[in-house]
Amino acid sequence: MDKKSFLKHAKSVSNLNALSIKEKMGVGHFLLLTTIVAKRIKQERLPNIKWLQVELQISFTKVKSIINSLESRGLIVKVSDSKDKRRKFLDLTVKGNKYICGLMDSIDLIAK
Repeated sequence: MDKKSFLKHAKSVSNLNALSIKEKMGVGHFLLLTTIVAKRIKQERLPNIKWLQVELQISFTKVKSIINSLESRGLIVKVSDSKDKRRKFLDLTVKGNKYICGLMDSIDLIAK
């Protein structure tokens, strides 16, 4: 990677970090929200709690903290599997969809 590209990417990372602090959201929060949107676009099965735990390689307690934080902000909901009511998938609310799409637009503007 050339120096100019590296500096551009480093600035994007710095801007993403500033946005993360401002929004009080960590990598796990962003990952879950963007994954839900991506899975909806690709028409794939929504993520569940176990998926998030494995993907982030974090404890169940930390996963619950991320989910509870996003639920309390009204950004996600748990949806029961139609075949197995014990299994819960994570989905965006209308508010959550608007929120993450707005953040992605602002990240895109920052990167330019």
